[in-house]
Parts: sequence; C-alpha cells; structure tokens
Amino acid sequence: MNTQMKRWMQDAIIRKRWANLESLMSAGERKQRIIADIIADFSLKPRLKNDRGTANLVAASIYDACHYFRLLQNTNFGAYCGIITSYEPNHNAISREPADSDERHKFDTYTRYVLKARQTTKQYEDEMKRRFIEEPANCKLLIVVSKLLTGFEKLRCQARETPREFIERESHYLWGRRHLLTVIERNAKPAVTVDHKRITLSVRPGSDHAKRAAIIHEWHKSLLHEFVPALISKREPKLGVQTTGHRREKLSVFCLIF
Repeated sequence: MNTQMKRWMQDAIIRKRWANLESLMSAGERKQRIIADIIADFSLKPRLKNDRGTANLVAASIYDACHYFRLLQNTNFGAYCGIITSYEPNHNAISREPADSDERHKFDTYTRYVLKARQTTKQYEDEMKRRFIEEPANCKLLIVVSKLLTGFEKLRCQARETPREFIERESHYLWGRRHLLTVIERNAKPAVTVDHKRITLSVRPGSDHAKRAAIIHEWHKSLLHEFVPALISKREPKLGVQTTGHRREKLSVFCLIF
C-alpha cells in the first residue's frame, strides 16, 4: 500500500470519527474530547511521546482555532502548542464589538494568550513554524485553520511534473533523485541504463515519443519487480506476516497476497 492510499484511509477514518462525535456531543464537549485524545496520544504513542513527534490540529475557523488554543492553555500541554491562522488583531476593528462576539474572542485570544508585547502575528507564526520543524520538543502541536491547508492539499495531490517528452537533457526522477536524460539513437535493442546523475535511453533511429515512453515505462516496471521482493523479505518478520506473492495493479502500486 503506497503513502497516498494510507493517507486516504486515515482521512476516511478521521471523517467517520468526527461525524460520530458531531452526532453525540455538543461543540464544547467535542473540543474537550479531542484535546483529551491529543494529550493521551502524546503520552502513549511511541512516535509522539519521544519529544520528536509533532501533530497538527485542523480547526474549521479562526474562532475554533482560538477556542482550541485557549482550552489547551488550561492544561500542562498548552506550553507546547502553537496557533497558525494569519489573524492580525486590530483594536479599531473590534472597538464596537460586544464582549461575547466571535471577533472579540479572537482579538482577546491573540492579545492575551498568543502574542507578546509588540510582537506581530507573522513574527509569532514564523517562530512557531521554526520550533515545529527544528525543536519539536518545544512545539509539539500546531493548531491550523482548514482553509489555510487548501493550497497544500492541492499541491499534494497535483502532478509533480509536466508531461515528459523524452528528449536530451530532460529532467527525470528515480527513487526521488533528479537525473538528466541522455538519448542515444542506434541500430540495436532498446535499453536503459542509469548512474548517479544520468539516465541513458538507447533507442532505434526515428523512435517517436510513444515508443520512448513505453521503453522507460517497462524499465520502471523491471526496477519495481527487482525492488519489491527484497522489501517484502525485509518487512515480513517485522509485520509478522508471510506473503505468497505480489502483483502490480498500477506502476506505483503493488498488491501483496497473503
């Protein structure tokens, strides 16, 4: 199962769980339950409790993000949390807002709990992002707003490369590394070789785009068929399973048969 398929399954589980919480609990109860689960996960799960694991809590709005942040400040875990919303508090904008309004809640959260004196939102968020990446022990959880993730989700799902033309000095990626393509035309059986910087494609004179693409495609398949058995042998003991074979559904997806 590849990374994208795992991510889809995890997202589906989260959506189902959230739907159950929505039907059984009020908004305040849901948030308290979510916070309790997060704190428990950081206490129990090996990937999170070793001071190197981090997580994101995705809120539906800036108001919800602020509410989560305030609730977390009432726990010992609050010191390890940050909030990313791009909200910039403006006193003039809330001067006529009632004390219990959403805008006042956001303003008070940032001025009382988030920002230090004379600190801007950008300065705060840049520092939180740095800690999240470089000092995970000091910033374990980032609260973010879902609309700010939209661009990242699109980027994650879109194609990473423009369509390949299979021409001289074109960039190709193999196992995550960039290689330049060299095309050699000769009257011999087509072949592909690779070194640490270059992929060399040997084709017959006059071979068109489709033929070159097919040769590269078959080469990719052969690499996977070489790689997968060794990976299975390595992982079987750790997973406590034994496979009887594997088959290729798509170029990047293999199904294991137990």
